[in-house]
Amino acid sequence: MPGRYPKAHLTTLRVEELGDELLVYDLVRHRAHCLNASAATVFRLADGHTPPARMAEELAARHGLPVDEEIVALALDELGRLALLEPAGVEAPPSPSRRSMLKHLGAIAAALPVIASITVPTPAAAQSAGTGGGPTGPTGPTGPTGPP
Repeated sequence: MPGRYPKAHLTTLRVEELGDELLVYDLVRHRAHCLNASAATVFRLADGHTPPARMAEELAARHGLPVDEEIVALALDELGRLALLEPAGVEAPPSPSRRSMLKHLGAIAAALPVIASITVPTPAAAQSAGTGGGPTGPTGPTGPTGPP
């Protein structure tokens, strides 16, 4: 059923290829996410038309993982939790825990989908020096106490 499959929330995301990984920057939440190769594959396949069973087949073909929809569910759960997917119209079944997947998959666990995230300060917050002022003064090294 089209429209009920996972779909990446691309309107508020900036996506950059980094080899076989993806860097996804959320323009609204100011968070950057680095998706490993298998998580990137699931993200790319989340087009609103590809069912999780097909995603599992693609993961198996591209990354040597078993054809297992639980792996896809794990990745989709994490992508959804990070607001990288559009909200689903139906309640998704609970995904397995990473720990149970590691037990289940053993040696190939290194290929499981992994997403590392950081919060990026807004430009105003990045320029803020706080109230106390440090050794370079309240506005930093280019302010009144910095070099001419």
